[in-house]
Amino acid sequence: MGRLPKDREIQAIKRRVALVLLIIGSFILTGASFSIYWFMMLKI
Repeated sequence: MGRLPKDREIQAIKRRVALVLLIIGSFILTGASFSIYWFMMLKI
Protein backbone atom coordinates (compact mmCIF):
# COMPACT_ATOMS: atom_id res chain seq x y z
CA MET A 1 0.00 0.00 0.00
CA GLY A 2 2.82 2.40 0.82
CA ARG A 3 4.67 1.95 -2.47
CA LEU A 4 5.87 4.96 -4.40
CA PRO A 5 4.15 5.74 -7.73
CA LYS A 6 6.17 4.96 -10.83
CA ASP A 7 7.49 7.66 -13.14
CA ARG A 8 5.10 6.44 -15.83
CA GLU A 9 2.11 6.97 -13.54
CA ILE A 10 3.37 10.44 -12.58
CA GLN A 11 3.75 11.35 -16.26
CA ALA A 12 0.22 10.10 -17.00
CA ILE A 13 -1.21 12.16 -14.12
CA LYS A 14 0.69 15.27 -15.25
CA ARG A 15 -0.54 14.79 -18.82
CA ARG A 16 -4.14 14.40 -17.65
CA VAL A 17 -3.93 17.51 -15.43
CA ALA A 18 -2.36 19.51 -18.27
CA LEU A 19 -5.13 18.42 -20.65
CA VAL A 20 -7.85 19.40 -18.17
CA LEU A 21 -6.20 22.79 -17.54
CA LEU A 22 -5.90 23.37 -21.29
CA ILE A 23 -9.61 22.61 -21.82
CA ILE A 24 -10.66 24.85 -18.91
CA GLY A 25 -8.38 27.65 -20.09
CA SER A 26 -9.76 27.50 -23.63
CA PHE A 27 -13.32 27.61 -22.28
CA ILE A 28 -12.46 30.65 -20.12
CA LEU A 29 -10.81 32.44 -23.06
CA THR A 30 -13.79 31.69 -25.32
CA GLY A 31 -16.24 32.95 -22.69
CA ALA A 32 -14.22 36.12 -22.06
CA SER A 33 -13.94 36.98 -25.77
CA PHE A 34 -17.65 36.22 -26.28
CA SER A 35 -18.69 38.46 -23.36
CA ILE A 36 -16.41 41.27 -24.62
CA TYR A 37 -17.95 40.91 -28.10
CA TRP A 38 -21.47 41.12 -26.63
CA PHE A 39 -20.48 44.17 -24.55
CA MET A 40 -19.18 45.97 -27.64
CA MET A 41 -22.32 45.06 -29.62
CA LEU A 42 -24.64 46.36 -26.88
CA LYS A 43 -22.58 49.54 -26.47
CA ILE A 44 -23.00 50.52 -30.13
